[in-house]
Amino acid sequence: CVIDPDLSYEYYPDCLQNINEGDCIPIEEENDLFNCELGDVIINNEYYCLDDLNVLDDIIDLNGISTSSSNIDDQDGDGLNDNQDDRFTALELGHQVWENGRLVSLSFMASGIYESYGYHIPYLPESISDLVFLNYLNVSETGLVSFPDSFGNLPSLDALDAWRNELNDNSFPNSMNNLSLTGISLDGNYIQTFPNFIQYSTPQLSYLYLGYGFWGTGNQIEYLPDWWSYTEIPFLQLLDLSNNNLIELPEDINAYPFELMLWNNHLTNINADWSCDLINSGSQIYIQDNFICENIPSCFNQEYVGNQKGCDISIN
Repeated sequence: CVIDPDLSYEYYPDCLQNINEGDCIPIEEENDLFNCELGDVIINNEYYCLDDLNVLDDIIDLNGISTSSSNIDDQDGDGLNDNQDDRFTALELGHQVWENGRLVSLSFMASGIYESYGYHIPYLPESISDLVFLNYLNVSETGLVSFPDSFGNLPSLDALDAWRNELNDNSFPNSMNNLSLTGISLDGNYIQTFPNFIQYSTPQLSYLYLGYGFWGTGNQIEYLPDWWSYTEIPFLQLLDLSNNNLIELPEDINAYPFELMLWNNHLTNINADWSCDLINSGSQIYIQDNFICENIPSCFNQEYVGNQKGCDISIN
């Protein structure tokens, strides 16, 4: 890189040292458009905020990621700088979307083929909160163990996908109560208790996956929290609780999702009042592979009742 001698060297992330001479040129004056504390660089004629590049470097360093860490990276062709060699730079990490020099989307599922890159990322750095324009994060199938304490300080985060990881009840710091999410996917983990931070996103929540019926992935949740009965979730379109250990459902529900997935749980009954209200309003409720042996409300379509485990079906 061409380094401005008037700026401190620490302003340039380590990854930029490996880029060929002339590939990037630092901007001498901070550009207010990008709102970048550390300034910006031009790489291949595109602006990038150093604050965001530093976070990507931190993810790489914290988890020891290299070119050999990925199953498909540098072959999928969706990265901004997939350079098809054995050098691994910040811009090659996962699938990234940048707007006006700021990182707005980061996914470890390859765009187009939607396959995991294969990175092992058990931890995210505390610096993740510096991604102040990030609105979508997909850390699925990375072996993620927990979220850092700073995670709830992501001011623009709108949707979080973290399916098929190693998350448990202790993986969600209290700061995540500050998030305001429209979409959450947490299926395929080891969660036993409904994550509390979800409650604080209910005014705008659109989809929530704590299980995924079609993949056969879920968690170990037995009960929905008390707040679910009295909390309005006006924009919820899809709620998937499949492949959990649900024993019973709340007495009431203040949401009208288009799809309510309850496949493969331990339910022995379902409340006829609110379930028929949902169905009559256009919702689809899937209750296959439970233990509901009798008193299945007549409003249910047989197709969504399917086979119950260990008992005969009787629709009244």
